[in-house]
Amino acid sequence: MLHIFETKIKETIRVIHNNLDAMHENIETLKRNGYSGNTRYSMVGIPLVTEEMGDVLNVGEFIARHPEVEVQYPKENDYFHTRPYIYVTEHEREVNE
Repeated sequence: MLHIFETKIKETIRVIHNNLDAMHENIETLKRNGYSGNTRYSMVGIPLVTEEMGDVLNVGEFIARHPEVEVQYPKENDYFHTRPYIYVTEHEREVNE
């Protein structure tokens, strides 16, 4: 038999940041507004803060849609990124009905 004793509704947002400094500042602002810290983690528990973009065409489309966002490009000898990427975090907060 299943007994549900509590139900919570959570709002989840995905936030794109222009760079690492902006990301840290934005996360602090979100926390002050009731959101959690970043909830994006890898399967082994490492926080995820970047998201690689698709092919060059998708990058162009993204830039056209979001001209205010800084797309990051891999630097020489960057072993973590092989494609353009953006800084992305996810945050949650409970919604009161």
